[in-house]
Amino acid sequence: MNKVTTMPITKHKALPLIAYLLFFFLSCSLISPSLIVTAQAREDDDGATPTPSYTSTNVVIVSRVTSVYDGDTFRCDIDGWPAIIGKNIGIRINGIDTPEMRDKRPQVKALAIEARDFVRSRLKEANVIELRNIQRGKYFRIVADVYLDGSVNLAEELIQRGLACEYHGGKKVFDWEK
Repeated sequence: MNKVTTMPITKHKALPLIAYLLFFFLSCSLISPSLIVTAQAREDDDGATPTPSYTSTNVVIVSRVTSVYDGDTFRCDIDGWPAIIGKNIGIRINGIDTPEMRDKRPQVKALAIEARDFVRSRLKEANVIELRNIQRGKYFRIVADVYLDGSVNLAEELIQRGLACEYHGGKKVFDWEK
């Protein structure tokens, strides 16, 4: 008769915990180190109920602009970030609001197209597009200050040209027909 030897269970109790912790720390090391979960709540990009957000401590460089929806929203790829948060991710330009593309009023729609085309052109011309002061908005968009070639604040350019107004959440009261 073969004798089967078994190790006491107590020696193996720690293995699942060790494996879990190893997996957890390995997974954390794969996430971009520039993302930090902030404990404080931040106001969403439309002024709704505050939610926890992600804040970047570094400048993030946009790899490719994939589309421009309107004057304050575009989509891009960010190399080095996991695909779920770095591929075709929505970016909302912080601190401004531009006319909406879906507005039915012809004058407002025309201004929305002008703002979108201006942003599209400026992003295409830029050698480097930087995202600074990154926060996560409620539509899974990144809300960030957008700088072109290290010094040009895109939001300020839009405001100076009359294509955007300052906006920091809450009810939108600006009338684009003025």
